Amino acid sequence: MLTSLHTIARMSVLAFAGLSLAALTAAQFQPRPATTVATAPNPWEILGAETGPGGSVDLVHREDGRVRRVATPDAERWEYLTPSPWMADDGSMEAVGRFATPIAGDPYDAEGAVGLVRLRLPQAEVLERLELEVMPTGRPAWDPSRDDRVIFPGATGRLYSYRFAPEPADGRNAAGGSSVVALQWRCDPPGGREPFLIDPVWSGLPEMRNRLIVSLTVLRKGVETRLTPSIAPWWLELSDDGEAIVAAGPIFEPSDPVAAEPRVRLRYPSVVHCDGRLQLIFLRHEPAKNRGTVYAADLELAPATGLPRVRPGSALPVGDRPIAFGTLIPSLDAHWAFSFPVGGHQVMSLALGPRPGSAMPKLPPDLQQAAR
Repeated sequence: MLTSLHTIARMSVLAFAGLSLAALTAAQFQPRPATTVATAPNPWEILGAETGPGGSVDLVHREDGRVRRVATPDAERWEYLTPSPWMADDGSMEAVGRFATPIAGDPYDAEGAVGLVRLRLPQAEVLERLELEVMPTGRPAWDPSRDDRVIFPGATGRLYSYRFAPEPADGRNAAGGSSVVALQWRCDPPGGREPFLIDPVWSGLPEMRNRLIVSLTVLRKGVETRLTPSIAPWWLELSDDGEAIVAAGPIFEPSDPVAAEPRVRLRYPSVVHCDGRLQLIFLRHEPAKNRGTVYAADLELAPATGLPRVRPGSALPVGDRPIAFGTLIPSLDAHWAFSFPVGGHQVMSLALGPRPGSAMPKLPPDLQQAAR
C-alpha cells in the first residue's frame, strides 16, 4: 500500500515514464446479463474490500448503518471499490475499483495484470475488466449526473476518465466501446506545471455543479521533479464532456491557519449538506504520523463567481481523538461518518458534531476499530 506521495512519485517516474495513452485501454470484456436501469439514489457505500481467499466486500447503509457483507472471488484482489450513486430497479448497483491478478496462484503474490474492474453488487459479478498501464491509486469519483462514467487517480499524479461501453439490447458489450483518457489541462495549472492529484470527489449537490474536489500538491515549474510537502483541497471545473479541466482554484485562503502550515496535509475531502449548511469534511494529518484529526468547515460560494471556498476561521476539529489515516464516508445527513483506514479492515464510526436526536450507528464487532 502506498502511503507517501514521494513514494508514488518515484514509482510513477520509474514505472510509467514514456507510456502512451494509446496503449491505455486493453479491454477484456465479459458477457453481461439483461440491462438493469438505475433509477433511484443509492444509499449504500462500500467500507472496503478484503479480497482474496475467503474475502468480502462490506456495504454500509448511510442512513441507518446496516452492514451487508458480499463474498468475493478468490482469484484476484479488488481495492478502492466505489459504488454508483444510482441503484437499479432490482436493488443492485454497479461499482468500480482496482483489480490485481497475481502472477502465481497465490493472490497475495506479486501482481500480474492491474487495472479497473466494474462490478454489479451484491452479486459480485464482473461486468468488465480494463487492464491498464497506469495503476489506479485511489477511489474513483462517479459522475453524479449519469451512470456510465467515473474519474479516477493514477500513479502518474493525473486524473483519468473511464467511460463505459454502451449497453446494447442483447446485454453484451460491443468490443472496444469503453474508453480511458487522461484529463487535459485547458487552463493554466497551479505552479506552472501539472500538479499531483489524488482523492477526487464529484459531488451531486447543485452548488457544486460540474466541479470536482481533489487533494492537490503543486509542482513548481522549473523545479526539480519532486513533491512539496503540503496537500490541500482544490476545486476543478470540468468541460462539458468531463475530459478536461477548464478552471481550478484553492478552497482554503492561503492565510487560513488550518491549511497554512507547510508540512500539514489535508486529505479525503467530502462536500455535504448538514443542517442547512454546505460543509467540507476532511482529514488533517502530518506525514510522519499515520493518524489524523477529522475537521469540518463551512463552505460558501463567492458572490461574484459562485466558486466554492472555506469561510475563514470556520474549520474546526471534530472530536478530540485522532483516527487512523484513511477514507472518510459521511452519512446522508452528515451527522456522522465512517473512517476506513488505509491497509486495514476495521472501521470507526464517529459523530461529526453534537446532533440531538441523531443516533450514531453501531458496526458489527468484527468491523469495529478501537479508538486510541
